[in-house]
Amino acid sequence: MVKNRYSTLNSEFEMIKKYVCLGLIPIHILTWKTIYEFYLDEILYHSKMQAYQNTAENYRVSEKTIRNIVAWMRCI
Repeated sequence: MVKNRYSTLNSEFEMIKKYVCLGLIPIHILTWKTIYEFYLDEILYHSKMQAYQNTAENYRVSEKTIRNIVAWMRCI
């Protein structure tokens, strides 16, 4: 089974949190996970572009940042 980064973060979440506390993984990865989950909720009810915009507004970042986060999470 092929896993993307998001599914790896979910399946190994406790270990990832421990690594973040140790400074081995940057904390923004957990922030990106939260942003990506919000985007996934938005995409259920809105178009892709509207989901990007809503997520960007909610987290006060640019739409380009949201696109980068989504692309990073979907990467294998």
